[in-house]
Amino acid sequence: MSAMPGPGDLPDPKEIEELLLGGKLLHTRVDVVRRAGVSREFSSRVWRAFGYPSMPDSEVAYTDDDVTALNRIHRLIDDGVLDEDGVIRLVRAFGQTMTRLAEWQVNLLSGTLAADR
Repeated sequence: MSAMPGPGDLPDPKEIEELLLGGKLLHTRVDVVRRAGVSREFSSRVWRAFGYPSMPDSEVAYTDDDVTALNRIHRLIDDGVLDEDGVIRLVRAFGQTMTRLAEWQVNLLSGTLAADR
């Protein structure tokens, strides 16, 4: 029989969040917009298309990778690869695909855990 984990054995929720998000939450929305060199309106459209919740401007909710991603997405427009509507359609398709994959993973893990009981 294995011992039940104690409070010290549980993973830190902040560590899990950082692992899932790819880094520490360091930036507010205003910081991300400024650092990525995009407009507030463009960032709003991108985050909405990805399916992210709307965050207050003052909340630290973004990583360095979010800045990089927003900059790269905008570069598709700057380089003439896509127009803004094309970028938003691409981001929306990507976000919907990631949502489906996450749902599949949760269902798979839930089924596996339920079967182990």
